Amino acid sequence: MRHQKQKTRLNRSDSHRKATLSMLSKSLFLNQGIQTTLAKAKEAKKVAEKLITVAKKGDLAARRKIMGILQDKDVVTFLFDKIAPLFKERVGGYTRIIQLSTRRGDGAQMALLELTEKVKEEEKKPVKKETAVKKVETEKKETEETKTEDKNVKTHSPKKAGEKKEAKKGIFRKLFNRKTGM
Repeated sequence: MRHQKQKTRLNRSDSHRKATLSMLSKSLFLNQGIQTTLAKAKEAKKVAEKLITVAKKGDLAARRKIMGILQDKDVVTFLFDKIAPLFKERVGGYTRIIQLSTRRGDGAQMALLELTEKVKEEEKKPVKKETAVKKVETEKKETEETKTEDKNVKTHSPKKAGEKKEAKKGIFRKLFNRKTGM
């Protein structure tokens, strides 16, 4: 029996529930609003409010405690640098739940969980260093590919129907190579 067990199980094991709530909290901090089921939103609200309260302290112990829960350095720095200062004067009530209509597939009650104070657009979302490096590398590859394509294009002769199909295949091949890295 579950006498005096206060948390909702969400039909998951303990480790899966903790991971789900951690991911919902991460998404909430990055996007400043998420759409999920009402039950998950209620549980994620509890976790997010506690994390913001701890982040308001701003010391190293608080940072390590939150890092143990969120496990993402960029999100933790964003929480401490941008989100926590917004709520310095507030005692609680950092998030709100707005109920939406039911989900079409299974009829689950949906809800919007969002922060009451939002970070301005120019200060939004931390950029991971790895993704920035990858973007630069892909841009370099794209410029090199366009240079080589410009050299190979013949402007004087009209293309035949068979050559157009091959050109289309080449475009799809490039997109596939970009996404998969093959």
